[in-house]
Amino acid sequence: MRAPVAFLAIKFEGQSEQKSYGEALISTLKETGLGVSCLVQQEDWGDKPHPTPLTAAFDLIDQSDLVILDAGSGTGFGMGAEAGYARALKKPVILICPKGTTLKKTRRDAASVIIEYETPQDLKNQMGQAVKALRDGGRLLTVSLTRESR
Repeated sequence: MRAPVAFLAIKFEGQSEQKSYGEALISTLKETGLGVSCLVQQEDWGDKPHPTPLTAAFDLIDQSDLVILDAGSGTGFGMGAEAGYARALKKPVILICPKGTTLKKTRRDAASVIIEYETPQDLKNQMGQAVKALRDGGRLLTVSLTRESR
């Protein structure tokens, strides 16, 4: 069985610490057994911006099994559009954020599952549960993860 592929939506504003954060996050996600596609990474972290980023993101979402929104890097219009597109395609949307992050209602509503983590290892463990649920039954909602009430 092939590894599920996740589209990672991450806010990026061209700062070197954000690049390091993004690369570490992608590495952590791959350690769970996910394949990861990330437009910002494909754009060489802002050095080679795509002329039509939303179209490119939608193409990557079409090829993915799920979408991961990284609220730890901030949020913006693009992430909302990507979440809405994934939901319209009935793909699971996992919102990840450091524990204690204040999430607007629209962000919570966009997510199928919210994973709040304290450390990269904690994120890896929780995301590993989600990947296992996808592989075992194809349904992300069968896994018990942190989920705020709507």
